[in-house]
Amino acid sequence: MPAEVADAVSERPPARGKPGLRETLRARPWLAAPWVALVVAAPVTIALNTRRAPVPVFRQLPTFALTDQTARPYGSAQLHGHPFVANFMFTSCPFSCPKLTRHMARVQAALAARGDATASVRMVSFSVDPEVDTPTRLAEYAQRYRVDAARWRFLTGPTPDIQRLSVEGFQVAMGAPPEGRPQGYNILHGEHIMLVDGRGRIRGYYRANDEGLADVVRDAETVARESASQ
Repeated sequence: MPAEVADAVSERPPARGKPGLRETLRARPWLAAPWVALVVAAPVTIALNTRRAPVPVFRQLPTFALTDQTARPYGSAQLHGHPFVANFMFTSCPFSCPKLTRHMARVQAALAARGDATASVRMVSFSVDPEVDTPTRLAEYAQRYRVDAARWRFLTGPTPDIQRLSVEGFQVAMGAPPEGRPQGYNILHGEHIMLVDGRGRIRGYYRANDEGLADVVRDAETVARESASQ
C-alpha cells in the first residue's frame, strides 16, 4: 500500500455502530415524551376504570321496635348510625331459609375480614313467623350458624309490625302461615338480602349467591364510609 494511502487510512476516525436507545434519547429527548406521558397517565386511567359507582338510595324504611334473640329491645333506635344487611326468614323453614342463613353467615365472615372498614355494619334477620319464633328459639337457631351477636341480631315481635316492615318498608311480599302449621309448612317471604344505611334508607337488594355476596360487602363498606363522614 502506498505510504500516502496508509497515512490517510490511519487518520480516519474509527467506525461506530448504531447508537443505543439511551444515546438516542439523550440526543433527542423529545422522543421520550409520549412514553413519559403514558406512564404518568396510567394510574389515573386505572383509578377511573376502577372507581365505584355510587350506591343508590331506594326508599326510607318506617321505624320499628322489635325484640332480639337475647329478649332485649332492638330496632331503629339501636341501628341508628349503623348500616345493616337484612333478610327475612323463619326457623321452621325447610326450603330457602337454611340456604339464605348460610349465605348471611358468609356475609358475616366477609364483613369481619374487612376489619375497621366495616366494623359499624350490623346484620338483622327478621322472622316472618314471630308467633313461633320466640327469642329462645331464635337464639338456638343462631347458635347453629355461629352468629356473632355483637353484629347479627334475629328479631321477632308482633306479626303486624313485621308485615308492615316487609311489605310497606322493604316492598317485599310476606304471607301468613297455614292454619295449624302442618309439618314442613312454608310462609311466603323475600329471598333477597337488603342493605340499609345508617339513616334507615334502603340502598340495595342482592341475590344470595357469590356475586351478591361480593356486591353487598363492597356496598356495605361504601355506605359505612358515608355514615362515618356525616
